[in-house]
Amino acid sequence: MPDGTIRLLNSLRQLVGVPDTWSFRSLLFAGQRIAPVDRALAERAGVLRQAFPFADPASIVALTGICSIVSVPGGAPLVLQGEQPEALYVVVTGGLCACGGAPERFGPGAVAGDAEFITGQVRATTIKALRTSELLRISTEDLRAAAVRCPGVLLAVSAGVVHRLQAGCLASVAPVRPGTFCVVPVDASIDVGSILQQIAGSLAAFGSVEIVSAEQAAGQTSSWFADVERRFDFVLFQAECGPTAWTRFCLRQCDRIVLLVHGDTDPIGCEAFGPDRHDVPPDTPLSLMLFWEAEIVPNKTGAWLKAANPDGHHHIRSLSDMERASRLIAGRGLGLILSGGGARALAHVGVIEALTAHGVQIDAIGGTSIGAVVAAVFATESDLAATVRSLAVGFAKRRFSDFAIPRTALYSERAFARTLGHRFGEIAIEDLPIPMFCVSTNLTEGVSVVHRTGRLVTWLRASSAVPGICPPILEQNNVYVDGGVLNNMPTDGIRGFGVASAISVDVGSSLAEQARSDGGEGLPNMLDLLWRVGTIGSDTVANRVRQDGDVVLRPDVRGVGLFDWDAHERAIAAGHQVVVEHLAEIEAALGPVR
Repeated sequence: MPDGTIRLLNSLRQLVGVPDTWSFRSLLFAGQRIAPVDRALAERAGVLRQAFPFADPASIVALTGICSIVSVPGGAPLVLQGEQPEALYVVVTGGLCACGGAPERFGPGAVAGDAEFITGQVRATTIKALRTSELLRISTEDLRAAAVRCPGVLLAVSAGVVHRLQAGCLASVAPVRPGTFCVVPVDASIDVGSILQQIAGSLAAFGSVEIVSAEQAAGQTSSWFADVERRFDFVLFQAECGPTAWTRFCLRQCDRIVLLVHGDTDPIGCEAFGPDRHDVPPDTPLSLMLFWEAEIVPNKTGAWLKAANPDGHHHIRSLSDMERASRLIAGRGLGLILSGGGARALAHVGVIEALTAHGVQIDAIGGTSIGAVVAAVFATESDLAATVRSLAVGFAKRRFSDFAIPRTALYSERAFARTLGHRFGEIAIEDLPIPMFCVSTNLTEGVSVVHRTGRLVTWLRASSAVPGICPPILEQNNVYVDGGVLNNMPTDGIRGFGVASAISVDVGSSLAEQARSDGGEGLPNMLDLLWRVGTIGSDTVANRVRQDGDVVLRPDVRGVGLFDWDAHERAIAAGHQVVVEHLAEIEAALGPVR
């Protein structure tokens, strides 16, 4: 064996911890080619350690010796449905997706094809590259031979498959988190260079950032781009506003497209996307950034959403808006979810005030019933405490004056319609400066519905329409009632905004809990009973969320009745207290992504 190869083997042996050179040599195949530089082998070994976390050092060495690196263009299939895989693949840069069944996406460090290698079965879904990706390819033939020489290889691959089965999913354990972005101006009037600097500054809190322009990339090879992705946590491609070759390359190379537009202008087509968006990869998500000179102009956002059809949108008026949008497009945002619970939900005000006072930045918010109302006040950037106190006083004044002859509900719709209408007017959800959603229950279809667009007052009324107490909302021949009927803790609604962590605030209460809070002195009153009967269907969902949520806060609101609006000060104080008591838990959960 040449001296140079021996030195290379020694370097790799020390890297992965194999005790001596000869035990390492015994794992290699006769005549196996060795990469010419230590750095390439070290990088491959690092990727393999991430992909096979249960592998011992000798197995990592064996896998490193039989893998080859391949570059796959976006959209190209690796394994077709019903096909016997000839290799398994480990993602180095880029990402893969499985289609033809339940959609799966997996990013750097993920493995595709290992389950089929173990079972010997054909592939149940097609696997293709989401975009131009670098992969480590290990042929099944070489893998079998390596397993004979080093049994730990088979154990490492099997352990990864079993671990995912135990977790309840066959998809890779490494989800795709956006790392490369194609930033496209809709026209030449937008200063894309300055905006890229702001985005880069915002993302620098989470890792290293590189901006790549056409001039910088001129003449570079695919290996150069792959090297940039490996060296930087975030890569921002500065695309051009026309359908140039560079822009087409950027669109194919990114995990997410970010379209920049002036919000107060009439929507126009983006020439950079090509005719009929021909140059936009169908599986690449699109974020829309709307820039405003001052205030958000009502009804303009909806027109842009219809024209661009983005996965998400962000209003930019200031640097703080840009920082929030950057966190969300990179999947590093923080979401807050607020449950329903009548007057008890006013504790959400105290939670938000305490989180803000301790420097916790809320990037997206949503909720059910009165939780949705509090979320809407926050999303409008109003004076939260003063506005919610005013709303509570309004609800309290009308709780007896708005009784109706019971036909569909005890109350007429005036109590909420007047109070909410006076506060929010004709604002649309999509016009809110902070991303927000609310949840209602479609009784016609029997499903829970997440609302991210539409007239805010309409869907707040629907979200708060407790069956039997408040009249339902009729929209397009569908009947909508309180979101708490099916989902009183809608954590699932926040994930589409690009959040990495979520804080759920639970002020819901079971019948037994309320009885205990009343000292067991009797049955609940009729309004409490109707509320609990109307929302009992969400208990299973709420219990699951309480187990799965990143952080779940439960303010002590046992002394506040469901319709005790005059007790708003006690509820707000309970919200403050629960944050103080769980501050260490909150900081621990959010630390890695904030």
